Amino acid sequence: MWLLEDRDPTLFYSSAIVNEFLIVLTPPTEVTKEVSEFKNLLKNRFGRFESMYSKAHFTLANLLCNEDQEKKLIPIFENLKKTLKPFDVQLNNIESFKYSGTIYINPLNKESIYSLSKTIYKELLLNGFSKKNLIIPKTPHLTIARKLNKIQFDLALQEFKKIAYKKAFIAKEITILKRNKEKKYEVYHTTKFQCATL
Repeated sequence: MWLLEDRDPTLFYSSAIVNEFLIVLTPPTEVTKEVSEFKNLLKNRFGRFESMYSKAHFTLANLLCNEDQEKKLIPIFENLKKTLKPFDVQLNNIESFKYSGTIYINPLNKESIYSLSKTIYKELLLNGFSKKNLIIPKTPHLTIARKLNKIQFDLALQEFKKIAYKKAFIAKEITILKRNKEKKYEVYHTTKFQCATL
């Protein structure tokens, strides 16, 4: 992720306004609620942490774009949906990234989610977006907490390792979030996959 101060226009040209977008795969309400409960458990037992209030999601891509490029986003994803079909996501156990103090729910079929990220990445490049302003994660995961301090991380990991978490859902849509002036993400657009009623 980038840290943008005042939507720095120098990344493109002097008169451009730059916005940050997050493209995500959102799990169903049941999973989202359970992730919120895990966040509350962690906060109540081990203290406040970054991403305490963020809604559960798989990050597919993060991008910066100017206003002209932003106008292309919805048409790109509305066209892309014609080639996308719903797929199964299997969630299995709670894991961690020690280097970043992250606790997350592990998807068994990471390849399916990563493949979707690569499809989005290629489509954006084909439509004039720059590699420099586009990031896709290589290890799909459903974050519970990140940037925990060492004490929080060690205690939380002990607690969450006791939980045998298993869930499955069908991925049916992509959500584009736009970062606002208060540095919070808001829903910008949702694209349902082809045959998403299945």
